[in-house]
Amino acid sequence: MFATFIDNKIMSLWEEKEPLLRVFDSRIEKIRLYNVRAPAIRTSTYQSCTTIKEAAASIEQRLTKIDHAAIHPHLLDMKIGQGKYEQGFFPKLQSDVLMNGPINNK
Repeated sequence: MFATFIDNKIMSLWEEKEPLLRVFDSRIEKIRLYNVRAPAIRTSTYQSCTTIKEAAASIEQRLTKIDHAAIHPHLLDMKIGQGKYEQGFFPKLQSDVLMNGPINNK
């Protein structure tokens, strides 16, 4: 996770920054603006977070673009003994299975 953060930080020199990296950078910039040193970051004075909407928007954007959605577990349409093979050899292809198109599980 840290290595990915460092990679994204380096890549931001040439490409557009990732949304979460922009949130991180804006928070660091805000801390620098208030001249707050590292040991004094957790002070008793409250500083409101102005980037919470940006953070929420980036999380929502990430959730709308899911890379992969797995289908529910299901039994395969296979007759008993149809999948037998000898160890060390590629199994014979099943002509009846290859003749049918894929089954859509939507």
